[in-house]
Amino acid sequence: MLQEAYLVPATFNFKVRKGANQICIECFWLGLGSIEVKIQALNKVYTEKDMKITERTIINVSGLNVEYHCYKKCLLSIPSPAEDEFWRLELTLLNVPEYQLIIEVS
Repeated sequence: MLQEAYLVPATFNFKVRKGANQICIECFWLGLGSIEVKIQALNKVYTEKDMKITERTIINVSGLNVEYHCYKKCLLSIPSPAEDEFWRLELTLLNVPEYQLIIEVS
């Protein structure tokens, strides 16, 4: 029996402080799923095409068991806001039921 693929959107609001010029999004998850990142500013939407992306898959093999640990880092350079703003992070999760997320603004 094949497991059916599922697609889940997730959104998070976060603060971008005055003078910030970089946003770093890091995601960690188990399995062979994938995560797509989109950031919505007050007047612009940034997709992965606008970001520097690093992806890593660690494969643990023990006997007949294989375990995948995946990581994705998205680095976005932004024009510095003149005042504090709240932006929205949108994740599209494909076959990722559980994950860890880090949002860093500098």
